[in-house]
Amino acid sequence: MEIYCGQQSEGPFRQSNSAYDVVMMLSEPIYQSGRNITADNWFSSLNLVRKLEEKKLSYVGTIRKNRRELPQIFVSPQGRAEYSTIFGYTTNETLVSYSPKKGKTVVLLSSMHVGSTDVSEEIPHKPEVILFYNNPKSGVHIVDKLCATYNVARSTRRWPMVIFYHLLNIAAINAHVIFLGNKNEYCS
Repeated sequence: MEIYCGQQSEGPFRQSNSAYDVVMMLSEPIYQSGRNITADNWFSSLNLVRKLEEKKLSYVGTIRKNRRELPQIFVSPQGRAEYSTIFGYTTNETLVSYSPKKGKTVVLLSSMHVGSTDVSEEIPHKPEVILFYNNPKSGVHIVDKLCATYNVARSTRRWPMVIFYHLLNIAAINAHVIFLGNKNEYCS
């Protein structure tokens, strides 16, 4: 967990808050592990994906439509049929533009699904890259819902206490998950 402290003054402890630097700093412990990072459009860039590939990490994420490295055909919804998909490839990256409904496009960048044009059997017309991207989001929503339902936070004006209460909420959820995982072992 990293706390965002806003704009920092010059000095020896200054850290960059750019999206690229945040991802590189938080992913440092898992370099060379072959794992995947899934993120939203604030973090996604072609430079980041290529740097993560050097560190043996894959990346899947939506990408903002105003990025200059995106071809116009991937961004523009005009003339696109509903459920249409456009794929673009480089040596190690795949760019997917999916139109879930008329007049809307979703653009994803992936270094995990290289050269893949697979379309899901379960959900017609939806590319596997989209399904893979949406899968971890349900876990985030569940954690957010549990934090809201079983919140231990109290009203306070002190920001360290707000962070402490949030950490306590997350620790309680983690403890519950570990308990449920161990409970099955004892039952058998």
